[in-house]
Amino acid sequence: MNTKQLKDLFLTDLKNPQLNTRECLKILRQRLQDLKISGFDFVMSELTEVVSKNPEILYSIAKQDIYKAFNIDAQTLSTVELQKLRNLLLKFAIEYKNEAILEMLLKDKELMDRSEYESIISLMTKTACDRSDVQLLARIHEEHPTYFSTLDNLPGLSDFDKEFIALCIQHDFPERFGMMSSYNTIAKNANYESMLLACAAIKSKKPWFDTVVLNGSESAEELRDLCLFIQANQNLFENKPVSFIMSGKHWVSGTIIANNGSMQILLIDPLGKESFVSGVQFPYKSDSPWSVLTKIFPAAAITIPENKLQHANHACWIFAFDAVRKLQKIDAIPARLPLSILRNTQSIKSINKQAESPDYTEEIALPVNKRGRTFIESAEEHYETSTDSGEKQNKRVEHKFSMLKIKVWDYLTSFSQVQTDMREFSLNSFIARSNQQKSRNLRQ
Repeated sequence: MNTKQLKDLFLTDLKNPQLNTRECLKILRQRLQDLKISGFDFVMSELTEVVSKNPEILYSIAKQDIYKAFNIDAQTLSTVELQKLRNLLLKFAIEYKNEAILEMLLKDKELMDRSEYESIISLMTKTACDRSDVQLLARIHEEHPTYFSTLDNLPGLSDFDKEFIALCIQHDFPERFGMMSSYNTIAKNANYESMLLACAAIKSKKPWFDTVVLNGSESAEELRDLCLFIQANQNLFENKPVSFIMSGKHWVSGTIIANNGSMQILLIDPLGKESFVSGVQFPYKSDSPWSVLTKIFPAAAITIPENKLQHANHACWIFAFDAVRKLQKIDAIPARLPLSILRNTQSIKSINKQAESPDYTEEIALPVNKRGRTFIESAEEHYETSTDSGEKQNKRVEHKFSMLKIKVWDYLTSFSQVQTDMREFSLNSFIARSNQQKSRNLRQ
């Protein structure tokens, strides 16, 4: 029997639900011993395929250490063989982002040359930063404190990574900093979790802010559940707007108002009405958001502005988030999109067209912000020339994005109940609070 045949038996054992990984390794060791096959030869020739099919086995290997796991006598290996073994394990650690293997390498002086110490620590630290893994970072800091003595000299780390490390050390590695992964997501592109975080950050400064974040990554089921709940409890929401923002491949926001038995709905799609109604941005196997709204509220007055705010291929979530913040201040569905939202329009041509529209004749000269700026004045503050096209574009939404990142960062470093605050914006939390209010109303 050769190493390949042993590998096939080992893979079969790993599929056996009656055996755990530790037991499979024990059986393999016995076979290696009985057949007098070198554990080192098996690892070097067959372990790559085994790990590719069972990456979780790396944690068991790290727990036992590579020598015990495969009956390898380190004393019998040459310097070259030790280096090959180390390189293989380092390859696994990087490819599968496995910090357990990295920690094993650091503890095993036979596998690691002294000169490689810093590069492995750096790799572990980078892994911890990428995952916002506060516990891993704390362990690295505790076991290798001299490595962090001068953050500016740490190789392979971004400025954000270094700031994250410095804050963790300063605040004694608080668990809430684990949410930095959601901050990282905001810094690139938002998802459901990072939107909960953004909402919590805004509410920490603006207590009046309240909305429901719906997870629309796979379907419009949460929008359906929200609508059905409001429909079943219209008295509870009479003249009390419920705003929402729905995540997913494409983001939209809106507000629902119950009024004397009828429903009024404002839906804002950054790409305009046609995009929303067609459902092209919502490749669900089930109903689109438009279908959900019209099926549950067939008689509702649904307003979807034609305005196309977004002209780039990304950032729909920023438009939707800004719009939902503006919707907090309305108590009735407006006939047209407020200028305070329209000023985010990326196309300057579209902005000028709106400024000349008779729909806004009475409003166009009025201030749209606390500084007294009009619609055009406020928009022009963020006009920049594109380096790609050479044309002027409205970069207001990019400015809002930068400001939001600062607010979220400040929130994460200042408040302790981050995850609790985030969940307040979930649909489940909204329903629970509403049911509590309903119970209070019945007791009065």
